[in-house]
Amino acid sequence: MFTFFVIPVFVSMDEMQVLGLDFYEQLKDMRKQKGFTIRELADRSGVSAAYISQLENGNRGVPSPRC
Repeated sequence: MFTFFVIPVFVSMDEMQVLGLDFYEQLKDMRKQKGFTIRELADRSGVSAAYISQLENGNRGVPSPRC
């Protein structure tokens, strides 16, 4: 059985910065806490390793939740 983690995003980037939260750093920290490489997270989540890397490096906007 796989364990997945989801990062809910319900606030804007400006609101996150006001709250002292940085999406990109939190994503990387959570991935590392779980002991996943970028490749492992990509395989488990169904998105590319390149996309995860771009997110963690702040080169992509914060994704919106799917409805």
